[in-house]
This record gives sequence, C-alpha cells and structure tokens, in this order.
Amino acid sequence: IVDGTFMQCVASMVWASYQEKKNGVKGHLLLSAGDDLPERLVLTEGKGSERAVLKQLLQRGVTYIIDRGYNCYGLFNTVAVKGAFFVTRLLTGAAFEVVQELPVDEEDRSKGVLSDRKIRLGKGKKAVKVLLRLVTFQAGDGKVYRFLTNRMDLRALLVCELYHRRWEIELFFRFMKNYLKVKQFLGRSENAVLIQLYAALIAFLLLRLYAKIKEGSNKLTLQILRAAKHRLFARIPHHEITEYLARLQPG
Repeated sequence: IVDGTFMQCVASMVWASYQEKKNGVKGHLLLSAGDDLPERLVLTEGKGSERAVLKQLLQRGVTYIIDRGYNCYGLFNTVAVKGAFFVTRLLTGAAFEVVQELPVDEEDRSKGVLSDRKIRLGKGKKAVKVLLRLVTFQAGDGKVYRFLTNRMDLRALLVCELYHRRWEIELFFRFMKNYLKVKQFLGRSENAVLIQLYAALIAFLLLRLYAKIKEGSNKLTLQILRAAKHRLFARIPHHEITEYLARLQPG
C-alpha cells in the first residue's frame, strides 16, 4: 500500500517548502498489506510528487495499492514496463474503450461484483499502452465503485478487496501522528526530521512485538499501549534481569 502524508513545519525550516507562507514535509510510505508493517519511508518537501516517488520505488512483481491521486497514464505505463502491478480506483469521467467482457462467477456477483472488463484506457497518443482491467463493484449501501488494475490473474472480488486494504495506511498515519507524536518536530533540519520519523517507526515495530508477546495479537489496542507505557516506567526486579540475561547466553 502506498501513500503520502503531509506534516506542517515551522517557518524556520525553509528547506521544507510548500507554499509561500507555509512550510511542510511529505512522508511517502510503503506499507505491507496483510501485516500492516512499514517497508520503506521517503521524505520530500511538502510539494514533492507522490507519483515521482512511486516511480523510483517500483520493483518487479510487486502489486501497489494506490488511491486516485496516483491516476496518471504515464505512471501506469511505467508500472507495466517495470514488470510491476497496481490496483486503484478509476477517475470519474476517464475515457476508455471496452475490449472484452470477462465472466463473473456467481459467488463474486452475489457479493457485489457487477462487471469485469478488459479496457483500453485513454484515447490517441495519451492512451495507456497496455490493456487494463476494470472491475465494477456495488457496495451494500448501493454505491458503485470502479477498480482499475493490470492484474489479470486475480478473481474480480479479490481486486475489490485489495483496494479496500488501502484504508490501512490511513489508519497507520493517524496512529503515527496521534500516538507516536510526529505532529511536531523536535529538530529543524531534514536529517532531524528523518531521525524522528524513523524513531517513530521503530517504536511502532517494538509495540507490535510487545503486543505479539503479551496477547498473541498484532493489534495495538489502548490496553496494550497503556501496559507498554506502564512497563517502560516501572522498576524491573533484579531477578528478571538476571534470568533474561541468562537466556541470552549461548548453550
């Protein structure tokens, strides 16, 4: 899952240019779908291009889940050339030509899949050079969504479910800002901001490990956060330290 989040900076951080009277940085994050673990962080000034960062990070065989802000025919072509894949939502009003109607099995149709098509996106010289797949889905509230991908091997319903996982990165950004306190930066240089962001990611990973050990779960609940906070400031008995060090000894 790929996305960027904006973080405002103070006026003295002139390197973090965004607007004439406003400074900011953008953190571009790759989050592994399924285990919600951060894989890569790239820092740019606030007006840094999310599409440009993604182009630099593309790896063969990887599927990138991206929101509609990444919709760009040039980017779709680059993804295909790199041997990578994407899942996104199609922009309203996008021009396309249906090349082939694909069959939708009864199970997928019963869960909301309306159609599955191979399409040619765009017109003339601006058209995407490879055929894409458009899956139309109707949610329980009646809203209709159109998901675009170059993965031809997946079930139609799985394409819809993959995009639904994109919400995980929004929750991650909220957790990072609210609980790991990266709304304000302690330093003013670019390196100081990176150190604070990496420290926040390391703290997140340690909390995940703590949750796994304590409750056998990857979920970071309020109870886990409170327990970790209490443990950090509690005096550890000497015998626990001794026993822990003994377990680290080889043999």
